[in-house]
Amino acid sequence: MNRIVADTNILVYAVDRCSRFHQRSLDFLTRHAGIYLPGKVLVEFYAVVTRAAIRPLSPAEALNAIAWFARSFPILHANSDSQRILWDLAQRYNPSGLRIHDFEIASIALAHRIERLATFNARDFASVRELQITDLQL
Repeated sequence: MNRIVADTNILVYAVDRCSRFHQRSLDFLTRHAGIYLPGKVLVEFYAVVTRAAIRPLSPAEALNAIAWFARSFPILHANSDSQRILWDLAQRYNPSGLRIHDFEIASIALAHRIERLATFNARDFASVRELQITDLQL
């Protein structure tokens, strides 16, 4: 099966028409089959786009975008397996600070038996050997 989890930055760039990654994000989201979104990614998306330094989205605009993503892609929810995997990954790789959020995304993917993740920031997930990373910057 060709399933892949999309990182938060893909969604952010998809709505940011000024980003140099805008078109690449849209192409990925519209042309790649088997994309899944962890619920954590939607929460991060909301936080990022409503606090952007240049033209933040209003809460209503952010919620409209999230509704579109939720209609377009299956949403993966955290569960007891993902929590167990998260703390196992944390013990194995010792992330600190905000990096734990990347490990939570990884744990949700792994709990749903998805071992591929697409991102524009591959180094955020490089240490997670359990995942195959697709770097969309390349």
